[in-house]
This record gives sequence, structure tokens and C-alpha cells, in this order.
Amino acid sequence: MKTSKIILSMMLISVLLVPAMVGAQAVNWSALTYEAESIIDGYPYNDSNYTNDVSIGSSGTQSSILQHSYETAISEVTSTYFDIYTKATPYSHMSMVTAVGGWWGEYTAQNTEFVLDYAYSYIANAPDTTEYYRSLYNMGGMSLDITVTDMTTSEVLLNRNHLMPEGAVTDYNPQETGSGGEILRINTTPGNVISVSMVATNHLETYDGVSFWGGENDLLVTYNASVAPEPVSTTLFILGGVLMAGRGYMRQRQNIT
Repeated sequence: MKTSKIILSMMLISVLLVPAMVGAQAVNWSALTYEAESIIDGYPYNDSNYTNDVSIGSSGTQSSILQHSYETAISEVTSTYFDIYTKATPYSHMSMVTAVGGWWGEYTAQNTEFVLDYAYSYIANAPDTTEYYRSLYNMGGMSLDITVTDMTTSEVLLNRNHLMPEGAVTDYNPQETGSGGEILRINTTPGNVISVSMVATNHLETYDGVSFWGGENDLLVTYNASVAPEPVSTTLFILGGVLMAGRGYMRQRQNIT
């Protein structure tokens, strides 16, 4: 009788410990690319001036920096965060400043679900202008795009798009900040190839003529990608094994007695 109680206690403890045994694991990527890009496209006094700097690699740190007299574009990408920054100083000049950063990966799904834990924060500043230009504002925006696709079936499993800032940034509203994020859990089919992309864009525009526009935007994204066993199937598998072992042991005891 004492032995049977011990077996039942072991079964109960095993069931209680199942949630703790089910944890996230690193993704076994078959392909993984990080990219940082900075672009300044200006037209000073009707004279075209375009520059582009791109950094691409499989390592987790890529950075791209462009800086002119009046414009700055910085993109920094690592295996845990992006920092995407643009700035344009008000002056008689037309320019478009863009910074882009992100990563792309593929892996073959097992009996797991894909998990992406991410958070973002941003700040958008209006130009420092005079009273005469109070109607001018920070022209541009930021975005964070996340896509998960089953390449075997061509099915888009997830498409997230965050647009920032939500309101116009003007001298009346000289600064806007915001943040967000979530933990995404996506079911995948074992044996299928899964593609994941996460891209942050920061774009800023200024115009010449009667206006002297400028601005400053900064977008920071932190993230962690992993895979985790499907909780229900894993729990049933472990519980079934414990029950079978316990049943076999009890039968042995009965045969002996």
C-alpha cells in the first residue's frame, strides 16, 4: 500500500513539473542574415546628391552610418536589438533621410511553435523653427514590420505592422513618444520550412523654398526569437509515459504478491 502511494505521488509530482520542463529553445536557423542601411537623398540648390551605405552579414552586428552637414542616418542591428535613427537640420535644402535595419531567417519546423518576444519605443522631434514656420512639422515616419511565412505551403502565418508616430509632430506638438510590443506564439507544421523577417524603417523628409523643415526620429527595437514545444502535445506525451510506467510497476507488484 505504501508503494502504491509513492507511485501515485510520483505521478502527481511529474504532472505538476511538466510546465516547468517545457521551455523555449534556440532556433536552429538554416539561413540567417542581418542588414543595416542608411540613405541620404538630397538636392541642394537643384544639384542631385545621393549616398547609400549598406552593411550585410550573417553575424549579429551590422552598422551603417551616413552623415552630411545637415543630415544624419544611422542603422545599428544586432542579434538582440535595432537602433534606427534619422536627423535633418532645418535649412534651405530638400532632402530625404532614411535608415533601415532588420534580419531574415529560415528554419525547418519540428514539433514546436515559433515564439517572438519583442518590444519597441520611439521618439519623434519637430524642428526648432521660428514663429513664422509654426505650421511646419516633422515630415516622415517610422515602422516595424514582422512577417512569418510557411515557405512549403506559401501561407503567411503572421503579418504585423506598427506605424509611428500616431499624430503629427509640429511646433504645437514638438515631441511624440510611444512604445509597444508583445509575445507572439505561432503554430508551425513539422517538416515545413519557415521564413521569418523583422524590419524597422525610419524615414524623414525636409523641403526647401518657403520652408525650413527638419526633425529627429529614433526607433529602438529589442527582440528574442525562439521555438518552444507545443504545451498540449508535450504534456500528454510526458503524462502518458508516467502513467504507463506506473501501471507496469503496479502489475509487477500484484504478480509478486
